[in-house]
Amino acid sequence: MVSGSWDGTLRVWDAAPGKCLKILEGHGGSVNCAAVLDDGRVVSGSDDHTLRVWDAASGQCLKTLKGHGGSVNCATSLDDGRVVSGSDDRTLRVWEAASGQCLKILEEHGGSVRCLAVLDDGRVVSGSRDNTLRVWDVETGESLPPFEEHGGSVRCLAALDDGRVVSGSDDGTLRVWDAASGKCLKILEGHGGPVICAAVLDDGRLVSGSWDGTVRIWDKDTFSCIGILSVDPQVMLLNKIRHYCIDYIGFLARNGEYFTAGDDGQYAGFRRVDGEDCCYEIPLKTDGGDEEAREKLYSFMTEFIQKYRYTCEPVYTVDFDWGLSSGEENMLRMFSNLFHVFTRDFSSGNYGECRIYNDEFRMDRYNETDECSSVMLFLDEADLTLHPEWQRRLIRLLTAFLPSIYPETCVKDMQLVLSTHSPLLLGDIPSENISYLGKDNDVPGETFGQNIHTILRDGFFLESGTVGAFAGARINGIADRLEEIIENEGKKEKTDGEEVLKNEDKNKNANNKPYIRPSENELADIRKTIDIVANGILRVWLEGKWLETNAVLSEPLCSEEAKKLVEEAKKLPPEEKRYILRELLGEDGK
Repeated sequence: MVSGSWDGTLRVWDAAPGKCLKILEGHGGSVNCAAVLDDGRVVSGSDDHTLRVWDAASGQCLKTLKGHGGSVNCATSLDDGRVVSGSDDRTLRVWEAASGQCLKILEEHGGSVRCLAVLDDGRVVSGSRDNTLRVWDVETGESLPPFEEHGGSVRCLAALDDGRVVSGSDDGTLRVWDAASGKCLKILEGHGGPVICAAVLDDGRLVSGSWDGTVRIWDKDTFSCIGILSVDPQVMLLNKIRHYCIDYIGFLARNGEYFTAGDDGQYAGFRRVDGEDCCYEIPLKTDGGDEEAREKLYSFMTEFIQKYRYTCEPVYTVDFDWGLSSGEENMLRMFSNLFHVFTRDFSSGNYGECRIYNDEFRMDRYNETDECSSVMLFLDEADLTLHPEWQRRLIRLLTAFLPSIYPETCVKDMQLVLSTHSPLLLGDIPSENISYLGKDNDVPGETFGQNIHTILRDGFFLESGTVGAFAGARINGIADRLEEIIENEGKKEKTDGEEVLKNEDKNKNANNKPYIRPSENELADIRKTIDIVANGILRVWLEGKWLETNAVLSEPLCSEEAKKLVEEAKKLPPEEKRYILRELLGEDGK
């Protein structure tokens, strides 16, 4: 026996003792299918978009078949040794296994090709996520019109000896088809979930397996169900509850009791939003109606969510959209999770005497629980996406909420550990309760009740200051350029209409490029930037550079006395410079 797995390997087994004889490794993704050729070679298909041909005895990969543009979901062999594969790229490919050559590409399906079967006459049947089957002549590449009666994706196929074919679908049924005419001869009902596999036994009986946790055996002549094998009673129960919940929503939606009408009016409340994945939108009526109707809806949703909580593994079948912003939704999710992590035992009849168990750490899913007397909660960046005002309030909300859901009579002590990049939380936490990652021993000052801007500056690794990176780079660039102009303008002379430095060794700036005198447009751009700088100290600093620059640019018109005044002004302390600037600029700033 050969099996393929999500771990990317195939295993060859001796089925009687259950012994693994060989592990075949090489695929770069989940192995979705395997087929055994007549000469004993094995062909496998994978999420890595390839097929591989293996020598099962030695474990050697003989050939890699490349060409598909999506995961390879199914593969089967023909009598002459050729291989047919189906993929998420919506195509079938016919391969020569020995050479790895793709002989033909079959394109008609409107969705992923999920399953294949070979009829006695050599034709190939394919099932797809587009809810149809197709019968192909692999020599010509032509197909019959699609078989279209399934109400869900076609998951599995099994060919019967007399030219009929059986398909299993997400709609929970199997159908028996006449492969020549495409006529549906029989519908086999009974499974409570998608039918995901089917096979024909040596005596002609049909076997099918479903997500409902059961295997059904069907009579070869009448196709009546003659046996049910339960894979796992608990799995079957959970799947039944899941489908009951979904079916109940569907019933209510069609009767329009609790749900708003769809845009097209069909199946009131159901709006198909993704044909590929069969997803539906079900908007609840949350306004209007009488009090009794609202109470009914509340009771129904409460019961549904309680059941859904235990049946949504491993796949969430319902997603709830509350119409909130991302921050509001994250806040709701966080507090909902905090509330539901623990199971409460109210057998004493008094809330204050309840016991609390941690469902997430039960040793046995269905029997044992661990009673909690202490709680340690880790919230990793719980403030992400929250509005700043909500971040500022988060500690207060947590400290008010947690004692109400984990009362002291049940939980003796509690520790809350938070990670954050936000200073808005630290204003509520004493500095001795804070660990600064990457700060070594250089711990900032007091935080509790501290100004948030001070915490941001001192505690959040802003080594380059608190000015925006773009603005800081622009301001520094302007300052460097003004310094360059001031330094070079007094040393130039006119030569052939171009201005160069008198000293050739100084004819380069810091970047080893020739100095170029600023144009009027460049000076205008610099002036515009200085005018919008909000920081007062930076603004005064740039204004000083600007005045010096204008002085050297108009130097021929300046008297020696003016130059002397400029030099003297450079020596003044900053507050006197600011006073002179205010006097020179005037009230209008010009």
